[in-house]
Amino acid sequence: MKDSAKILVLVPCYNEEENIVATIERLKATCPGVDFLVINDCSTDSSPALLKSHGYPYLDLPINLGIGGGVQCGYQYARDNGYDVADYTAIDPQFGTMADLEELIAQADKRGIGLMLDMVFNHTSTAHEWFQRALAGDKTYQDYYIFRDGTPDVLPTNW
Repeated sequence: MKDSAKILVLVPCYNEEENIVATIERLKATCPGVDFLVINDCSTDSSPALLKSHGYPYLDLPINLGIGGGVQCGYQYARDNGYDVADYTAIDPQFGTMADLEELIAQADKRGIGLMLDMVFNHTSTAHEWFQRALAGDKTYQDYYIFRDGTPDVLPTNW
């Protein structure tokens, strides 16, 4: 990552009144040069009041979008406010190369160790071309998603 990169950490928040202040204070202490934005995903507890009283920057979502929708809002905020967008299709050079990752996986496998990568690979934005094609009726793209009908008590699909 280049030194001039403007970095934003997105902190999802849904009913986190017990942890949000400590989490943000730890983030500020650990990463003093990094900006952060709390994505308040329509919390029903005192999380919004705590964020406001501490002066933490937050995006207050009017409905619960779930982690995928909340983070997508954060990405949009980052893009709109001049933050660098990460490339989720490659290995960040500060961590090595794809060959390095493949070697790490092979060596871990030899030792009976499994690896978990912290990345959500199966989400697209509702604005993404594939999702829009699926909504327009393109069967090929509809097969990329699970669409469920809603009921009076349950929202459809959670998108």
